Amino acid sequence: MRTLALLGGLFWIAWHLWFIYSGVDYRELGATILAAAAGVALMAAAVFRLRRGAHLGPPGQAGALVLLGGMVAWIAGATLSGLGANWAWLLAIAGEMITTLGLAGLGLGALAEAPRPLWKWIPLFLAPVYFISFTTTGASFPAWAPAYTPEWFGVLYGAGWVLLGVTMPKGVA
Repeated sequence: MRTLALLGGLFWIAWHLWFIYSGVDYRELGATILAAAAGVALMAAAVFRLRRGAHLGPPGQAGALVLLGGMVAWIAGATLSGLGANWAWLLAIAGEMITTLGLAGLGLGALAEAPRPLWKWIPLFLAPVYFISFTTTGASFPAWAPAYTPEWFGVLYGAGWVLLGVTMPKGVA
């Protein structure tokens, strides 16, 4: 679980940094989105193992299930879109919305149970970071903000997964 979350976060960070520094137009991402999809697949595997483990009760498991559903929808939509199915971005966007709700649900569900170590707080803080990363554009921010502010929120989201991987207790799943 720990390694999966950590690697997923690193894939997500690497893809967003590549996007920021490559200068590629977002409409020309094509198959490069598969690198981000690999990162989300690793994160989803981590959530799957967490959900099956003993560290979450029913509320946390329900939030994890919603999160998994959103991640699977995003992976499917992004992969199909990267392979040329233009309509598939609708599925990816729906997956992003469900993922945000799942992160909030996982965080609230995990915090409903005692004890409340640091790792149980992280999904709750990742929900608004992820929401901002996919619902905004560079034009959504003041002129003084960096041009790629939403992508920097994506980097922050990936860093949150790295932190989650580092703070998870050993033997979570």
